[in-house]
Amino acid sequence: MLPDGKIWYVDSHNHRIVKIDPSNNYAILRTVGRLGNGEGEFDAGVYSMTRDNNGFLYIMSTFGNIKKLDSNGGYIASYNLSTLDSPNDLSDPRGIVYDIYTDTFLISNKNRHRVERFTKDFVFIDGFGSFGTGDSQFNEPQSLSVDVNGRIYVADEFNARVQVFSSDFTHQFNIVNWTEGSNTINFEAVKDIVILSDGTITITSQNNQRVVQFDESGNFIRVWGFSGVEDSNLISPQYLAKDQNDNIFVSDGGKRAILKYSSTGVYKYLRYLDTYQYNWYRWYGQW
Repeated sequence: MLPDGKIWYVDSHNHRIVKIDPSNNYAILRTVGRLGNGEGEFDAGVYSMTRDNNGFLYIMSTFGNIKKLDSNGGYIASYNLSTLDSPNDLSDPRGIVYDIYTDTFLISNKNRHRVERFTKDFVFIDGFGSFGTGDSQFNEPQSLSVDVNGRIYVADEFNARVQVFSSDFTHQFNIVNWTEGSNTINFEAVKDIVILSDGTITITSQNNQRVVQFDESGNFIRVWGFSGVEDSNLISPQYLAKDQNDNIFVSDGGKRAILKYSSTGVYKYLRYLDTYQYNWYRWYGQW
């Protein structure tokens, strides 16, 4: 979400990013990209983007290439991170986030089962992780989020959990399930995390067809979505965004739609999209 209320989202299978206006029925304002290797092109599927404290956009392809754009999608620079020394070279990366706390970028290196940290010029700094089920181990990490205190949240998809770390990569705790009535529900295909201004941790569980919220200590608060025929129901919730008022936007790959909810999950709006698959840009901080 941009400061003016406009939204950029990633249209993965069409190899582009799209700018829309929520205040005008989500009208498309601009599209940038197509398949290719040029300045305005992406060499593979694009699954994540982020925005730094200067307003620049960074879009990452699954080949490990990153394009830096201005706030209106104008090309600035490219970075190829697929040629670093193993295990730090990017292999099918899925999440990129600007960390305002350390003024760096964090990337989930999916096939290497790691999280990597880079400078703003994408020079490698450090990283952590390996394949496994223990703390600080991953099984194909997906999206990342960082809060204003530098705490790092990793969607550890095939370990069916979110792992939470301090800014120095020290493991804090895991979020693996929640309670509905007398039932304990485990995550299935956790996809994305967004942190609200009060510290509420909001998570999409794609195969559970739910959005689930926890407090900053990992205690369950509420859940919404569920399969059904109502506009407010979810089929395949994937990626999240928030606005300045902590309204939550959910991209639903099953509905091919944007759903808008309040910070507590009260349904507000549904907008169907013509694109095949998309991810959301995630906005951090009060700029």
